[in-house]
Amino acid sequence: MWISNKAILILLLPVLFAIMIVSLIKRWSFSKTLASLIFALYAAIVILIVLLPFPIKLMPGEPCLNIPVNLIPFANIADAWRTHIGTEHQLYFFRLVIGNIVLFVPFGFLAPCVWKKIRETRIAIILFLAVPICLELVQYVNGIRIGSLYRSVDVDDVILNFLGAMLGYLTYRLLNRKRIKELH
Repeated sequence: MWISNKAILILLLPVLFAIMIVSLIKRWSFSKTLASLIFALYAAIVILIVLLPFPIKLMPGEPCLNIPVNLIPFANIADAWRTHIGTEHQLYFFRLVIGNIVLFVPFGFLAPCVWKKIRETRIAIILFLAVPICLELVQYVNGIRIGSLYRSVDVDDVILNFLGAMLGYLTYRLLNRKRIKELH
């Protein structure tokens, strides 16, 4: 049995509604409301990609399988390069590297749009490291809990997600700096 991707979208509707109510009560600007709505949709998409489909083991008490864990930086990236580049499977390498980076670019761009504190670089770096680490930990704990190899846990994912978030953040800072200069 799998938790449906539709379930997360159904759960997202009250969140979107709550954002609209809060934006009216707190009199947010249109741009802040829009950024908050886009961020909520983006977060749901990331959850769909990273954590779902989520298998649910129906038979309690079955032994847990070994969950693949890589704590050596760049090990899986190097392995994918060696085994897939120059073969018909080289798309796997690009999906692994580029996909993990691109997935978090919107996070780095949208987070400072929604929360002012994240505009501070130190706070942004902490958040951009914490979120991918938490996602990997959730994958690991869920894998142990259900005894499934449905997701691997990889430090390379954390590194690539962090790079993507920082690219988004630097883009935000660059565009914001340009906009401030245009106002003066």
